Amino acid sequence: MKKINEFVLFVFFKVIYDFIYIFITTDIFDYMNSILVFNIYRYIINWIVFLLLLISILYFLKDNIMSFVLKSLFIFSAIPTISLYGLKEMNNEAFFLMTLYWGVMICSFALIQNLKIYNENKKSKDWYNNFRYTNILFVGSIIMTIFLWGFYGDFRILISFSNVYDYRLALREVQIPSFLRYAMLWLGNVFLPYCFTIFLLYKKVGRAIITFSGGVMLFSINGLKSWLIVYFLIACIFFIYKKGYRLNRYTGVLSLLVIMYGLIAIIMYMVGGSISLVAMYHRVFSVPAEINYNYFTFFSNNEALLLRESILRHIASSPYAIGSSFIIGDLFGGNSTTNANNGMFGDAYANFKTIGILIYPIVLSVIFKILDSFTRDRDTRVVISILLILIWNLINASFFMWLLSGGVVIFLLLFYFDRKRNLIQ
Repeated sequence: MKKINEFVLFVFFKVIYDFIYIFITTDIFDYMNSILVFNIYRYIINWIVFLLLLISILYFLKDNIMSFVLKSLFIFSAIPTISLYGLKEMNNEAFFLMTLYWGVMICSFALIQNLKIYNENKKSKDWYNNFRYTNILFVGSIIMTIFLWGFYGDFRILISFSNVYDYRLALREVQIPSFLRYAMLWLGNVFLPYCFTIFLLYKKVGRAIITFSGGVMLFSINGLKSWLIVYFLIACIFFIYKKGYRLNRYTGVLSLLVIMYGLIAIIMYMVGGSISLVAMYHRVFSVPAEINYNYFTFFSNNEALLLRESILRHIASSPYAIGSSFIIGDLFGGNSTTNANNGMFGDAYANFKTIGILIYPIVLSVIFKILDSFTRDRDTRVVISILLILIWNLINASFFMWLLSGGVVIFLLLFYFDRKRNLIQ
């Protein structure tokens, strides 16, 4: 796909996002503080920043995995965050720091994209070619999922998003052993989506449906909508796949898909009054963007976490008794049961403030470059699906939670040791 076509699609997506927010989101979700405070000068500034960042990405990034990752993050995180500055009365300093964050991200990705971190010239067989291992993982994951679903979800099936917060509150009051909490996260974030990907690759439709059903079971326990969205994204990748596609075509098609989704959501709302698609659109794009600003507002006036709610929580106490994410959810969402998890900008600022804004993008670029090196000769559909899993988890979870339970460490180890084993053989 030519860069001019990508440019047009990204611009069109932003126009659709702005339209939905102005005319639909503010009408439906005003109780969640999704309100319109329009200022023409701020709106012009947000467009200037958006265009400068977009042109930089298209100019400096080549057609590679790093480009796909950055463009995907730009679609799901940067564009909504930038747009909100022109649509709401957001803090000027927060907007400046977010612009700085994405500027550092683009520079870091561009500089590191050609760096050889691992010997990429030697090829190895795909580790998922041995289908036995995937089946073992599948069976074990489904058994564990059914156990968790029955023990903590009472075998209920959630088919509506309206009462998910009640179930989240009930789950918070249950004493779940740490290893089972991690098991639930690994199942929802990594194992089941991975099995779903491999079964689609080998056209094992029955097992793919069972795997998706496992995702519904986990969603029925805690109501995390993000655990369902990832299956939709993976299915879209397989639907649009065509042998010989270059990676920039996938980012173009991805942007086209979210544009089409937005247009369908608009039509369904205006013609039939249905808000289901708009609600999902709001959850995917607007909620994480608004939480970014909420994190800045809270932590600019309060003590930084310094990792005391992540890897250092067992040796250092958090300054916030019930957890900062629940405090932020209560302050800005008016719901004490809301766990306002946030990744990327919000997490970087919460832990290290301005220093985090400069460091986190560089660390992310290194991690994705390592993944790029390990996956250079893998099936494109599997690589992109795994990257989408990691990208989605990154937007919705703190950095170290993303590393440990979001799939990063698991996939890195899996790729590394299997590649090493095959090269030795």
